[in-house]
Amino acid sequence: MAINIFCILLLFLSCGTNSNQEHNNWKVENVSVDTLGNLSKQWRSDSLGCNKVRSIEVFEKLFKEYSLQGKDEGKFVKVLGMPNNEEVYADRRIIIYYFNSICKANQIIKGSDKSSIRITFDLQRQYRSYDTRIE
Repeated sequence: MAINIFCILLLFLSCGTNSNQEHNNWKVENVSVDTLGNLSKQWRSDSLGCNKVRSIEVFEKLFKEYSLQGKDEGKFVKVLGMPNNEEVYADRRIIIYYFNSICKANQIIKGSDKSSIRITFDLQRQYRSYDTRIE
């Protein structure tokens, strides 16, 4: 009898957990405009990626929710802030944002690895692609 009650109790508790889990997933998937603005602000405030706010997941969320596909470089800078670096070639331009950097006193440790998101634009500064790299 005690075993049956224990099994029923476990079943009841697991149902409540799944419901909360589904509710939490819904919150993550449906970001409000205010929350999205805060996420963009947090990204911009972690300019070197030292605070671990920046990640590929956060970038992809901002990319998708702000509909950056096909936009110009100015729109990216408005959402993501000034890039950490840039490279200019004869046929393209790349802006670079660091994330997940190894830092001390909010400065990247010289010679340490740093991860970056590299966003490529054509000569008219229209988005073409992005990729990630560890330097």
